[in-house]
Amino acid sequence: YSGVTSITIPEKVTYNATKYSVTSIGDFAFSGCSSLTSITIPNSVTSIGNSAFSNCYYLTGSLSIPQGIKVIKSGTFSGSGLDGNLILPKGLVEIGGSAFSNSGLRGELNIPSTVTIIGGSAFSGAKFSGTLVLPENLITLGSGAFYNCQWLTGIVEFPQNIVSIPSSIF
Repeated sequence: YSGVTSITIPEKVTYNATKYSVTSIGDFAFSGCSSLTSITIPNSVTSIGNSAFSNCYYLTGSLSIPQGIKVIKSGTFSGSGLDGNLILPKGLVEIGGSAFSNSGLRGELNIPSTVTIIGGSAFSGAKFSGTLVLPENLITLGSGAFYNCQWLTGIVEFPQNIVSIPSSIF
């Protein structure tokens, strides 16, 4: 994908005169697309693979993840620019390990109350700022989930349901 700067994933594609809904983006699909600056993902997408947008250094601006996504898999946006707001879907249940590690996230991070699992190093090295409120239904928080978040300021609120607090969260 050398030289491609913008991608709009269609909601439907036609193959042999039959229309199909685009429902998933595969593992490593756009990984390392160094010139990619923007991506539009349709609401028909319900699955984004591991490291699908990892190391897209110039992928900038805000990102709205479609409402049908329940799991953000490991490394999905690790090492990506993403210097705007991150809008996570309301029905999200899990944020995988290293999902947003070393990304340029700079806005506030609002994790939906439906999230029960945040994997290890999920946001490590991200640059978001403000107050961090962990979701009330959070049960599992991976080691180093917010380790080395450079501009995290304010209050951190832990939910009552959390089973354990691992080492090196921050």
